[in-house]
Amino acid sequence: MEIDPRFVGAITTILPKAIEIAKGLFSEMDQTVEYSIRQAHYDYACAIIRKYSRSKTFFVRAEPVDLYDFYVPASVEDIYGQRRTERADIPTLRNIGKNVIISGSAGSGKTIFMRHLLLNALLCGSVFPILVELRNLNDDPNKTIEGEILEILRSNGFNLDTKFVHKSLTDGLFVVLLDGFDEVQFARRPALQREIKKLSTSLECQLIITSRPDVSLQSWDRFTNLKISSLTLDEACQLVEKIRFDDDIKGRFLKSLRSGVFESHRFFLSNPLLLSIMLLTYGDSADIPKRQSSFYMQAYEALFQQHDALKSGFKRDRKTDLDIYEFSRLFSGFSIVSYRERAFQFLLTDAIKYARKAGEVTGINRISYEGFIDDARQAVCLLLEDGLHLAFAHRSFQEFFAAKFIAEAEEIVQKKIIDGIVGNKSPTVGRDNVIGLLHEISPPVVERYYLAPKLALFFGKNDKRRVSKKFWFEKFQHLFNRLQLHEGDGRLWLNVNPDASNSVDLISFVQRKYLSSEFDRVEQDQWLEESEKFVRKHFKEKQTILETKEIAFGTQMADDLSKLFKPWSPEGFEKVREALKEIRQRALNRSAAINKVFSL
Repeated sequence: MEIDPRFVGAITTILPKAIEIAKGLFSEMDQTVEYSIRQAHYDYACAIIRKYSRSKTFFVRAEPVDLYDFYVPASVEDIYGQRRTERADIPTLRNIGKNVIISGSAGSGKTIFMRHLLLNALLCGSVFPILVELRNLNDDPNKTIEGEILEILRSNGFNLDTKFVHKSLTDGLFVVLLDGFDEVQFARRPALQREIKKLSTSLECQLIITSRPDVSLQSWDRFTNLKISSLTLDEACQLVEKIRFDDDIKGRFLKSLRSGVFESHRFFLSNPLLLSIMLLTYGDSADIPKRQSSFYMQAYEALFQQHDALKSGFKRDRKTDLDIYEFSRLFSGFSIVSYRERAFQFLLTDAIKYARKAGEVTGINRISYEGFIDDARQAVCLLLEDGLHLAFAHRSFQEFFAAKFIAEAEEIVQKKIIDGIVGNKSPTVGRDNVIGLLHEISPPVVERYYLAPKLALFFGKNDKRRVSKKFWFEKFQHLFNRLQLHEGDGRLWLNVNPDASNSVDLISFVQRKYLSSEFDRVEQDQWLEESEKFVRKHFKEKQTILETKEIAFGTQMADDLSKLFKPWSPEGFEKVREALKEIRQRALNRSAAINKVFSL
């Protein structure tokens, strides 16, 4: 693959800074040393350009295509959705903050955005990028980010002394892109968080992190929190126009988007992945589902039945004779098995192992499991080749099929799996969407095995009485260990107590699913004004952290606190308690209706 001349010119402009760094390390700087430094940087840049400038896509599986042939650069905004930065790149992010955390929901394009930033860093001619896929740290508990950086550099032709690498990091020659904090095993996150925070203070280089939304990341000092913006209508149309698909279907789809469908279904169609899925299914039906779970089921049916729809009706032979229902059952088993092991990417041997376990739990075991994996990859396209590994076409497919497995499982199995998902060892409710999708597919299952028992435990003996201010205050202090004035944007944050993250996820889930209309959104300017008043009133000069244990019950500060964070106020907790009451009543009503209808 030839390197675009624009990259060659840009690389040349970065090299003088690398040479200056080397002069401070080597006692003698002859032409041989200078040549080796130039060559190492050039070889590294060419290697990562070849690796990341082309990619297979959801629609083009046969061969990698140029990134910008299918990608529309994402915009970002602050987490309140007020300040939007169009088509974000390395310079614009640096202007926002040296260290940045960018969150995005499933399908928002976080990983491809990081590849865009990697290429953009080189084109800007100011820094060399290093892209670290944080899930790779799960393989070895002794791996560190710095160790992974050294390995990435060496494996891509950067054969210079370790001390030069450290000096280059310290002096800001690199931008470090840390992709997928949410894919790191939960037990490893505290240590990883400490390492990242240490790097942010000891290195001059820019740090950019991506993750699914996680409230615990919002309180990281020295980091500015952003989120990937939803697609606008123009951006959605640009993306569709770039997708290699039937031109007639694309034309009708674009016309539909522009005629009002985009606005009426903005929640789905402003997400790049869901927009693509909708195009995939649009040829069969112009109906747009209201639920994400229906989206994924339609996508699966289209993939299973149409196969290579872009290849003039070509239909790939399968290695198994499973019908559409049997294949979905087995793939659901495959998804839940791999999900429970937190495996989002795996070798072929591991994939076959997961398939064999899926066969055991589903009873679909008289097939070739290697053939099943090949069908999932080649015929149905739910798995992609990722170097030497396999990965889900998108992680959200794994979550959907995992949720589908739980919904169709026996009650004892449902309880055991849900207990594992929401348990204390590796809570994931606030970090992925399995429970959210399961709630769409079967609300009673989530209410029976998650919400009802966990809310009862949260409220204890108070679950049948109105929330008192004393109960609220004790719970608030347990959930949040400090108020923190963020250096990046001057906002006041609640810092989640690590021991209470499960409870925060629980209350947040109820608020999203049952109480979204209960809390009127306060204008951010008004909230910021109230926040600033609270800081002026209760923080000392230059104070940035206030421990919640220092706040006394019954004081004006406690009262002001409850007014400032309304979802976490006594009234907010009371609405959650009322939701528990309604959940219990629905269960009783369902039981009575079943007994009546079936004369039990």
